[in-house]
Amino acid sequence: MVVTLLLGREDKLQQVTKRTRTLEKIIFVTSLSSLILMAYALVVLQWLLPYYYAVSAPLLIGLRIGLYIKYKWQYFLIDFCYFGNTLLCIFLWATPWLPEFFLVLFGLAHGPLAWATVLFRNSLVFHNTDKMTSVYIHVLPLFVTYGIRWYPDRLSQHWYTAFVSTFSEDVTYMFIWLVAVSFASFMFHMLLYLVVVYAVCRPDKSYLNSYRYLSSRGGWILTMLSVFGQRHKFLMYSLFNCFYCILSLLFTVVCYKYFVVDCIYLAFIVLVVAWNGAAFYIDVFPIKGFGYNI
Repeated sequence: MVVTLLLGREDKLQQVTKRTRTLEKIIFVTSLSSLILMAYALVVLQWLLPYYYAVSAPLLIGLRIGLYIKYKWQYFLIDFCYFGNTLLCIFLWATPWLPEFFLVLFGLAHGPLAWATVLFRNSLVFHNTDKMTSVYIHVLPLFVTYGIRWYPDRLSQHWYTAFVSTFSEDVTYMFIWLVAVSFASFMFHMLLYLVVVYAVCRPDKSYLNSYRYLSSRGGWILTMLSVFGQRHKFLMYSLFNCFYCILSLLFTVVCYKYFVVDCIYLAFIVLVVAWNGAAFYIDVFPIKGFGYNI
């Protein structure tokens, strides 16, 4: 009786494992196909970029909501990257002709959103939905704003209306909208986040958020946050966010003005997530295997 029961449990476990492996294969093929499609869209079919984003971003974020609530990670869902993606959705569907709004989005997408791939070690792990979603959330806005900046007519070709196509390169104008207003929107979200999370919700230690995640990783980030002791770690985290945002936004002025620099920058971000993915498959996967999915 006991042997039969154990064999039954083992059979069920094998069936679950088989279904999981099949799902991971499907996710791997889908992720790789999507990456190839995005690369082709960037080079040839630029008009496809807003459509790809408009479909994939809500779908991936919707799937992530259930997963993150399950693991008590829902406070990640109100991080700045989701705020930035929301703004991009509003721009695409409501005001794609507004140049000032586009400059703000260009700054955010090429600044704090793109550099978050480095900060959070986003990885091209093709069989893992969560890791691929993190890559897409931070990289897709970069691709879309790149396309609008350099190929506005091609992106407008099949969209419901024309995208902004006249771009001023006046230094003062660029600094105001690319840097100053973008930074102001970052600070607005940061203050709103602090009120919601630390004044209203006040989650216990079982809930994970960006501050707790970054301060628990070790390395140079933890060293920097701990410069003035444990008591001032959160203050250092807040100052680091401001400093990180300003530096990343200043660089966007160069990307906005020079096509070649923007292309090199896109290639750099893609190489970062590819390198992190390679590190996962070479260093982590052989040891922890399929059990290490998050």
